[in-house]
Amino acid sequence: MYKDEALFLLKGGKEGILEWNRQAASGKANLDLGGTKLPAAKLMGVKLMGANLRQADLNWAELAGADLSGANLSRAGLDGAKLHKARLHKSDLSMTHLRRADLSGAELSEADLSQATLRGTVLSQANLSLSNLSLASLRDADLSGAKLTGADLSGANLCGANFTDGDLSRSRLKGATIDDQTIIEPKWRLVWQIVNRDAMGLDLSGADLSGANLSGTNLAAANLGGADLSGADLSKANLRRADLRKANLREADLSRANLGGALLEATNLSRTRLKGTIIDTHAKLELRWRLVWQIVNQESSGRDLSGADLRDASFHEADLHEIIFCGADLTGADLHGADLHAADLSKAILTGANLGGADLRAANCCAANLRDADLDSADLRGAKLRAANLTMARLTGADLCGADLRRANLHGARLGGAKLSIVQRLRWFLTILRSRSSFPQK
Repeated sequence: MYKDEALFLLKGGKEGILEWNRQAASGKANLDLGGTKLPAAKLMGVKLMGANLRQADLNWAELAGADLSGANLSRAGLDGAKLHKARLHKSDLSMTHLRRADLSGAELSEADLSQATLRGTVLSQANLSLSNLSLASLRDADLSGAKLTGADLSGANLCGANFTDGDLSRSRLKGATIDDQTIIEPKWRLVWQIVNRDAMGLDLSGADLSGANLSGTNLAAANLGGADLSGADLSKANLRRADLRKANLREADLSRANLGGALLEATNLSRTRLKGTIIDTHAKLELRWRLVWQIVNQESSGRDLSGADLRDASFHEADLHEIIFCGADLTGADLHGADLHAADLSKAILTGANLGGADLRAANCCAANLRDADLDSADLRGAKLRAANLTMARLTGADLCGADLRRANLHGARLGGAKLSIVQRLRWFLTILRSRSSFPQK
């Protein structure tokens, strides 16, 4: 299809768009539309996935419901464009003009909007999670109810922007500009102040900083006693001599943070990432969490931790091959992506543990309690699961080829997409029949 043919269809109203979409579905549409001039064009519902629209003129175009996923719209003109509920996932909108455009309810996750001009733009209820908005101008933009989880807002102009009910969890606010006209929750204004000023020695006791992105922040000697830092990103943060007593750090990221001399008594470190974290002899914390830190940061292969209390510990992607967890309590532990090749998990308590994507090849899980555990996409080839309790466990996409499942309890387990040998499938089927026949007949 030549470019002039493509433009003829795109300018052909509803019927032209329907034909374009048919051509696009069959791979015949010309998606190289860089520099194209389509001002005020009616393109509702058009399929332009992966199209090259760099420097295109789409000012005031009607693109509601359009699919522009992965499209290159860098430096394009989209001022006043109607993009309500449009799909722009992973699209390139860097340095694009979107002044007063309507992007309400749009899908913009992982989109590149760096240095884009979004002054007065409507982004209410839009999904901007993991998007790049660095150095973008969002002055007077409507971001009410928008999802900005993990978005990069560093250096962005947020003066007068409306973030009412917006989710700014894990978003980067370093270098962003906020003024008195910016409508933002006090919690996120406080986070902005912390990351843009020296927070050393600051009294933040009892503060709600849950989900905050405080990566690389200087919080040395800060008072964070009783603060809620659950789910916060504190990677590379300076927390030397900080008071974190009774703070909630559940599922926080402390990787490569400096906790030298920090006070962590009665601190909740459940599922907290401690890879590369600096903890010295002067730091005060429970022996259980110091043990978890040692396991994650020191050579632990072959280490005997039989019967250890490791409830809610984070061993995310840790190297634990051949480790001995016989009879250990790993209830609720995060072992996602961990290397547990040939590990001994016999009689271990792994109720509710996350073992998704873990390497459990040839692991001994005999008589282990894996009730309600997440084993999605786990590699269990040759694993010993004899008499293991896998009730309600999630094994979607798991590789169980060669695994010993004799006398294992798979009642209610989810095995969609799991790899099982013919013999294993037959045994599982017979197990189900036996469990059904055990119920009283009416």
